[in-house]
Amino acid sequence: QNVICNLYEDIRKNDRHALNSKAYAEVRFLKNFTFTTNFSYDFANSAGVEYYTPTIGDGASFKGRGTHSSYNWSTLNTNQILAYENVFGENHNFSAKLGHEYYLFTDRYLAGQKTNFFDPTNPELSNGGALQDLTSYTNKHNIEGFFGMADYNYASRYYFSAAYRRDGTSRFIDRWGDFWSVGGAWRISAEPWMKNASSWLNDLKIRASYGTLGNERIGNYPWQSIMNFGSVPMYNGDGSVSSMMTAAQTAYAMRNITWETTKTWDVGIDLNMFNNRLNFTADVYRKDTYGMLLTRKIPSVLGYSSPEDNIGQMITNGWEFNIGWSDRHGDFTYAVNFNLSDYTSVMGDLGGYQSLGENIIKQGVEYNAWYGYRTGGLFLTQEQLDNAAKLYDTVQLGNIQYLDISGPEGKPDGIINAEYDREVLGSSLPHFQYGGNINLGWKNFNLSMTFQGIGKQMAYMSQAMMFRTSDAGNFPVEYDKWYWSTYKTDEQNAQAKYPRATLSNTAKNDYGQTSDFWLFNGAYFRMKNITLSYTLPSKAVKAIKMQKIRVFASATDPFSIDKFPQGWDPETYTNTAAYMVRTFTLGAQLTF
Repeated sequence: QNVICNLYEDIRKNDRHALNSKAYAEVRFLKNFTFTTNFSYDFANSAGVEYYTPTIGDGASFKGRGTHSSYNWSTLNTNQILAYENVFGENHNFSAKLGHEYYLFTDRYLAGQKTNFFDPTNPELSNGGALQDLTSYTNKHNIEGFFGMADYNYASRYYFSAAYRRDGTSRFIDRWGDFWSVGGAWRISAEPWMKNASSWLNDLKIRASYGTLGNERIGNYPWQSIMNFGSVPMYNGDGSVSSMMTAAQTAYAMRNITWETTKTWDVGIDLNMFNNRLNFTADVYRKDTYGMLLTRKIPSVLGYSSPEDNIGQMITNGWEFNIGWSDRHGDFTYAVNFNLSDYTSVMGDLGGYQSLGENIIKQGVEYNAWYGYRTGGLFLTQEQLDNAAKLYDTVQLGNIQYLDISGPEGKPDGIINAEYDREVLGSSLPHFQYGGNINLGWKNFNLSMTFQGIGKQMAYMSQAMMFRTSDAGNFPVEYDKWYWSTYKTDEQNAQAKYPRATLSNTAKNDYGQTSDFWLFNGAYFRMKNITLSYTLPSKAVKAIKMQKIRVFASATDPFSIDKFPQGWDPETYTNTAAYMVRTFTLGAQLTF
């Protein structure tokens, strides 16, 4: 095949056009009323042509093959809000809003393919003979909501708020859901009897809230019996073969599916002290989620894909706080901020439902916990291999050894299988998430640092990190140094961290199974940014008719302290190619 000729003769083209629009209007009337409306409409269209000429290359065997496709999508957003605000007497502050919002997303796709082109220079489908494929689809998703909210405070001391909204979605047959919230706060520092503390206490407020939220983020048509159309070759009575239209319902329809609802209560405190040099905010919350939108497993013999359904309850308990301090000493200024949060989500009553994949969803277990086999390292000796239970008969030295922990009678049975020998391995969710920034200044110099990290996380070393089936001859250095091999000594293999390299079926024993062998400490500290800058003296800058000149050097993601493979991004490690990109910048900011 002549690649150069293909580049010149074949056609691959895609044209894209997009429109983004936005409008806003505001009207104030009767002194205390304001009406606002927002409107946005975004549209994009792409038209593609892929044509393989009949004279050379891949298209020659088809006497030319051409595909034309068109895809367009649009998003419409609009809302209208009527607001009222007034102060009654000296201390009664009241505001309220009534509103309506509407969202519509539409996308359409059309594609056709033909072969046997008459004129090799003409890629239009009208020039083709045999129709090979013709497909199209249209999706729509819309949400409409009506809402109202009111806020009242007395002398900026006692605060009360309430909100209600009614939302409808095209994703459910029972479209409408009702959600509400109430809240209150007490600014203790504003009480007359707290005046003596005003020299060191700037603000102290406690607050509490309770409310419900709805979730409808699933596929567009879970309650409808959708027919998928296709074509298959069929034998005719005379022995000939022709293409016949087929139609089948492939997704099980859940007619009663409806909104997932979360009830949340929150208690918090806001504190500012020492002339606002110290600030502190903390919250404790609980979320009870009912009717969770999860995938319900159904027997494969039914012939349907597993549908989404309202399944059970999840209970989340969490807390978070933020603390900061800033001050100045002569020409030196500094500010430090730090935040820390954690939460645990445990599955409640699921009505007997459970999902036992690599992540488990089961009553009483943390949401999406790791689920798999316990391991005893690698098979290092023939005696060990001969006497151990194995997942596959083809397992050899250098493969992972799985532990036989149970059987039908509740004790080891000499067989490794998924039903009795898998168990919960630990949490897959991040815990003790933290972040912060440090800002130092001296005269015209400034140094700022931003960091982020996770204190506790059980991460999974994916196959993409260590063993690449599509590029098996080019291992990462980490893997090449520490994998088991027949070419290494027994002493070297005893130190091996990874199983033998293979593309055979025994790879299913190692890389195709979830186990604690691949779990590791995923906690990390990541420096997000360091910037050093200098602002030229204003007298010198004004002498050259400018307002400000600032020069700076910055490093984005300069380093990370973690146990991930070298260069891997710990923040998005679940991606198949999550490498961390370091950026170093020198620049100047000029203000005229």
